[in-house]
Amino acid sequence: MGKLRFAICMYYLAFTPLWILVVLTDIFSIMDNEADLYTEKISIPFLFGAFLVALHIVRKELTSEKVDNVQPMHLKNVKEEKFAVAEFMMSFVFPMFAFDFTKYQGILLFSVFFLMFGWLCIKHNYLCVNVVLEIMKYKIYDCECVNMDKIKYEKKILSNRRLIEQSNTTVLTRRINNEYLFDCGKSNLE
Repeated sequence: MGKLRFAICMYYLAFTPLWILVVLTDIFSIMDNEADLYTEKISIPFLFGAFLVALHIVRKELTSEKVDNVQPMHLKNVKEEKFAVAEFMMSFVFPMFAFDFTKYQGILLFSVFFLMFGWLCIKHNYLCVNVVLEIMKYKIYDCECVNMDKIKYEKKILSNRRLIEQSNTTVLTRRINNEYLFDCGKSNLE
């Protein structure tokens, strides 16, 4: 359940720029109109509350001292993914703003699309990169790794350290899903 909750929160936080635009649109709608403002008055606290809960869960998971599922990996080759956040925002976040969030119909249509897209992302272990991780100083690196059994892997590693400087060193990693690992720090096994 913990991995599912983490994946859902990462998915929600990936759309932070959209949530900011929706809140601003709702604020402008409240300032311009005086009648029938239920969607705006409901969505602002809901989006803000959901953001705080998701942020808390993600931060708790990323700063966890859990030792289960931790394994050393030797990093052979490390490359930083430079445009992953920009590509995600341009491909998935900004087109969502086409929905009219001041009307029930727009919110309903968006919710159906957002939930279906979220189900697919979570089902297929797609970790949505996001601006919130960038603000927290986390980056995603494409790494060629070797485990303790000398088996080579190509993995993506989420880290708040500059892993490019860690090439040819051994780091401790924790599995997030089938494709992504989380950098837990430098290993003493070298």
